[in-house]
Amino acid sequence: MSVLEISEMIMKKASTFEQENGYHILGYFVTIVLTLLPFAFRLFQHKDIEQLASSSISELLAVACGAGPDGLLLSLVLINVIERFCLTWMVFFILCVAEKTYKQ
Repeated sequence: MSVLEISEMIMKKASTFEQENGYHILGYFVTIVLTLLPFAFRLFQHKDIEQLASSSISELLAVACGAGPDGLLLSLVLINVIERFCLTWMVFFILCVAEKTYKQ
């Protein structure tokens, strides 16, 4: 068998391989949890569950951001959340690609 025949057989097998969405859904879920984990840690370190239920949005933002919620700080926190989400999602995407490559 030549190299072209072997690669053609591999490509036929790879094209018949069924995609599974379980890892993608798990990856998105874990990515969201890891993105919001530092904020949840700060909230639960500062207040109890009963106090969190009775707090206003501005108080929760002040605790989660570490200071009063002004525009510059909120934009910095938002950029941080987006960056953390993207970087964590990239790790899970690379793991999904590696797993698919391994199965093929």
